[in-house]
Amino acid sequence: MRVSGRDYELLLTTLTLRDDPAGFAAVALPADFVSLAQGATAERLALLMAGGALAMLGTGWVVSRSLTDPLARLVRATYAVREGDLSSRSYVRRADEIGDLAVSFDHMAEALQQTHLGTLEALVSAIDARDAYTRGHSVRVGHLARMIGAELGLSSADQQHLLVGGYLHDIGKIGVRDAVLLKPGRLDGAERDAVERHPEMGLAILQPVGLPAETLAAIGQHHERIDGSGYPNGLRGDQVSIWARIVTVADVYDALITDRPYRAAMSREEVFAVLHEEVRLGRIDDTVVRALHRVEGEWSARRADDPSLQGLRLSADLVRPLPGQKAA
Repeated sequence: MRVSGRDYELLLTTLTLRDDPAGFAAVALPADFVSLAQGATAERLALLMAGGALAMLGTGWVVSRSLTDPLARLVRATYAVREGDLSSRSYVRRADEIGDLAVSFDHMAEALQQTHLGTLEALVSAIDARDAYTRGHSVRVGHLARMIGAELGLSSADQQHLLVGGYLHDIGKIGVRDAVLLKPGRLDGAERDAVERHPEMGLAILQPVGLPAETLAAIGQHHERIDGSGYPNGLRGDQVSIWARIVTVADVYDALITDRPYRAAMSREEVFAVLHEEVRLGRIDDTVVRALHRVEGEWSARRADDPSLQGLRLSADLVRPLPGQKAA
């Protein structure tokens, strides 16, 4: 209807009284007001629906991430263990089935790592026992290499590679005859060639095992030198991996600090004098030697207190009585 030039919308309804028609009620509103109200209502409804949709999407995203993130961490840890990093853990802790699965996996990985390392320790201890002067050497090199790696900020996976690489660095000596390996005097040319083949022999022995490339590099390159003067391949510079550089320093340190058939054990000062001279000549990594210097005090105390890390003969300044024992 139109009144005074303005359109109105009319709402008409019947009034009843005791079920009998009693009259009519009418409400007239300007048409433009009704249109505005309809538009505002539609806009509010659209916003409400959009907000609800976003809330549903957000809730779904949060729920999805709460499920997929821990599962992704568990999958990554599984792949890492499969690739040889037995130190990998998921560290997922949840009060549901995913949490139970993750905790079970972490316990399994830890048990597998302990069994693996225990087996390797037994193996290399048997190898080292061929020579009373090197008993415990490989186990010590592994643990010291891992300590140096930690000091250098390497990942737990890299530290695992160093530990195993140190354990197995001399496994190729299985193929060296006792007459050569245990010879107290100077080796002739053929005998030295036989000894210098032990890194390659170690790689050949371990080839079917499927060890990580980092571990194999430590084993195959631990007698290489940065200036190219090492063996068996005369690698130089960046061709010598960081894992080999660390195991090399740990190997040289442990060899110098213990008695050998051809010389007595050196003191700490003498050992580091030799290492720094090797650095000066460009043969070993100065960064690694400095890291060894920082951890050497902690390492010496640990070795003196742990019978599994003690050889038969150590430099006198490293040996101190165990708790409850008297000094000799």
